[in-house]
Amino acid sequence: MIIKIKDEVIDYYSGQINCESGLYIDEKIVGLVEYILYNRELTISYIFVRPEYRRKGYASMLMDHIIKKNPKYKYKLSLKTELGSKFKRKDPPQFVAESIEDILKPKSKEEILKNLKKAYNYNELNELIFELSTYLETYLKHFSFTKHLWLKDSKWKNNRIIRRSIYGDSNYGDVDVTKEAKLDIIDACKNIKNKKRLKAIQLNFGGMDLLTRFFAKIGLFKNKNSYDKDLSDNKPFKWIYRGEDYAYLGNPDGFALFIVPEDFLENFFDIK
Repeated sequence: MIIKIKDEVIDYYSGQINCESGLYIDEKIVGLVEYILYNRELTISYIFVRPEYRRKGYASMLMDHIIKKNPKYKYKLSLKTELGSKFKRKDPPQFVAESIEDILKPKSKEEILKNLKKAYNYNELNELIFELSTYLETYLKHFSFTKHLWLKDSKWKNNRIIRRSIYGDSNYGDVDVTKEAKLDIIDACKNIKNKKRLKAIQLNFGGMDLLTRFFAKIGLFKNKNSYDKDLSDNKPFKWIYRGEDYAYLGNPDGFALFIVPEDFLENFFDIK
């Protein structure tokens, strides 16, 4: 019997890294853990082991693996579910969430979407979007944006400098890049096919809140040709996604802006 653990980075944005590790026995996947690295903390999203392989130490093996693999991140206790409460690492005892809604490595987009619709509640998400979102035109009207940039870059010579760095290199400072950021936001929406009014949802923490986790899952379907990763640090945004269903702009400091049609959730959950 050959046991292997394979690791993969699913997605990353706003300083948050979404990862998964799969445990294989003789090339057959029997266990999967999905976890988040953020703000020097490691948090379990879920851990799943096929029923016929449970209570044999494979979940503990996955947990030990990811903790040892990420020594710079402190393991943060996850919320317990009924199944998860039955699982504890033998040394030291810890509880993790084990979701029966998820399955191992779905083969198709349709299969993944089916599981996401089971895992998330439309009403909860809709309340959050209603509370946190505003129509894009209103958002841009009141929008202002500063970014810590290298001031020697000629593109910023005419921009207002809010504050130069007091400590360290004085060639860096906070620059008003509102105009440039607005243009990036408008450009990021150009591929959205839905003609409904657009809503802006700004998240400033990038942590484990429900809405952020939902968009992280949706991000699995990013079209790589529409996603600009690792843009220059001397631009308003580090990451820009110009998708057909939604747009996203983010920075490592935790800034995350999602732009979605007003009926985005209804379409996702097939609600007429």
